[in-house]
Amino acid sequence: DEMEEDDDDSDYPEEMEDDDDASYCTESSFRSHSTYSSTPGRRKPRVHRPRSPILEEKDIPPLEFPKSSEDLMVPNEHIMNVIAIYEVLRNFGTVLRLSPFRFEDFCAALVSQEQCTLMAEMHVVLLKAVLREEDTSNTTFGPADLKDSVNSTLYFIDGMTWPEVLRVYCESDKEYHHVLPYQEAEDYPYGPVENKIKVLQFLVDQFLTTNIAREELMSEGVIQYDDHCRVCHKLGDLLCCETCSAVYHLECVKPPLEEVPEDEWQCEVCVAHKVPGVTDCVAEIQKNKPYIRHEPIGYDRSRRKYWFLNRRLIIEEDTENENEKKIWYYSTKVQLAELIDCLDKEYWEAELCKILEEMREEIHRHMDITEDLTNKARGSNKSFLAAANEEILESIRAKKGDIDIVKSLEDIEKDKNETENNNSKDAEKSREEFEDQSLEKDNDDKTPDDDPEQGKS
Repeated sequence: DEMEEDDDDSDYPEEMEDDDDASYCTESSFRSHSTYSSTPGRRKPRVHRPRSPILEEKDIPPLEFPKSSEDLMVPNEHIMNVIAIYEVLRNFGTVLRLSPFRFEDFCAALVSQEQCTLMAEMHVVLLKAVLREEDTSNTTFGPADLKDSVNSTLYFIDGMTWPEVLRVYCESDKEYHHVLPYQEAEDYPYGPVENKIKVLQFLVDQFLTTNIAREELMSEGVIQYDDHCRVCHKLGDLLCCETCSAVYHLECVKPPLEEVPEDEWQCEVCVAHKVPGVTDCVAEIQKNKPYIRHEPIGYDRSRRKYWFLNRRLIIEEDTENENEKKIWYYSTKVQLAELIDCLDKEYWEAELCKILEEMREEIHRHMDITEDLTNKARGSNKSFLAAANEEILESIRAKKGDIDIVKSLEDIEKDKNETENNNSKDAEKSREEFEDQSLEKDNDDKTPDDDPEQGKS
């Protein structure tokens, strides 16, 4: 009964029953690790679990975590906000016309104090999408006689002018004025990383209110293909790309084809967009579009949330003050093993450990990719992940050595005690034998005098 009540109070929404005539995405449509499906379908139902452990009126022992990884350049307290921005840019990259990029590159761009193409492109594509929506709704940013000059400022946006266009857009409405201080404090985008995160969060929120984002969310994974060839812009018999809306004539693709391929076919743009660490690290649950939101994989005794995002296991501790939020993350299998050793597999984190064990193969595969990418980029230098792994292994060896020393001392003490006990037993036995011999001798000496009458007769 208690479990039934807990299920009723669960935070997770109930799964909608699938219609009898619903079609499902085939496994082959995901062979390319794309986040799009070529056939209409529904998301695979996630196995929803209630929060565990169940809150009880008993003392909860403290849980000490091992040292967090520090291979990302963004401070730990900002990790979740940075991931929130990155996930929107990654999932809506096709409609934004933004090429895929790794999470590590995104973090490096945020902390960079130099001119950065990635930062410029992110702001430009988000601004263009928002301005396109404003244009569709016939929004004007000034008097009618100044319309053309205002539009020239907005629509001549490029890698050099975008900071000014962003500032002008935020000045256009009082609702957007709260973002201006982050741009005016220093020469944006050369200020603190906190300012860049706030501005990008604002642009992402604005983008998610547009019709193009809404249509993408409502598409249920169905791709609306173009009517014209992407190369010659003509009609005819067209070959469809499996992972985007592009269509081509057989003779227009590179290299030209003589017949329609039997297997799945991807256009050259999608092939170029296969970025290691991005397209090959899409979780199984995310492969169906639209994947609207992430959910924690579990909780520990203190109700901390555990996430598996961007090839890392992340622990989030909520606090009233967002600036004081505590975040730990672990990027390698060695760090993960050290974390799991700290968890209570029998009671407090039993459900969490069960989930981690179920996901172990996928988590290890993603973490192997992280280490491979790091080793390829490090050159002749030693990577942070390698140094962190060595430190953990050295600590484990030291602990094992201490245990062996203690065990050896205990064995020596035990042997010493056994020797002393044996010596005591031998001494006691010798003493008893000596006493027995003395007693027998006394008896022998007394035997002739035992019967004096018999001697007289």
